[in-house]
Amino acid sequence: MFEADEEKNLIRKIQKGDKEAFGQVYDFYYDKIFRFAFRRTSSQETAEDITSEVFLSAIKSIGRFRYKRNNSFKAWIYQIANNKICDYFRKNYRSPTIELEKAGQLSEKREKSPDAIFAAKSDREEINKVIAQLSGNDQEVVNLTFFEDMKAPEIAEILDCSVNSVYVRLHRALKKLKEFLVID
Repeated sequence: MFEADEEKNLIRKIQKGDKEAFGQVYDFYYDKIFRFAFRRTSSQETAEDITSEVFLSAIKSIGRFRYKRNNSFKAWIYQIANNKICDYFRKNYRSPTIELEKAGQLSEKREKSPDAIFAAKSDREEINKVIAQLSGNDQEVVNLTFFEDMKAPEIAEILDCSVNSVYVRLHRALKKLKEFLVID
């Protein structure tokens, strides 16, 4: 993770045309943006396309990016990604789904017994099915909170809403998830 001052210096360099600085930022954020897009689209090809579009948009508009009071580059690039994902679904008229199994391991790799591996896979499949039942907006707030490990102010900036709105959306999404869960 970049320190705040280090990231600001990199962004200034990029704004002055430094391609190496952009490469550092690209290398740091590419996998994160790809996973975010993949969890929403469930398609590796689509996620790759969206990720490419995100960085193309970022490099084209980096000159207009300004640090403000609660503004961060991370939130700005995720906002671009979120907008590209929404554009994708508008064009394709389908509901977003999540496929956590293919999105990569969300926890550290450990040696597990075959029974534990099967149980973990079953749990991920169940989580996938439950989250896929949420609306796209609810999936956004759940993904950003739990899979991207972002705080409410960052999420508010990405989703262009208030921090209170993020808390309300997350509360409602979690309430829906609880209703969808079938506990034996």
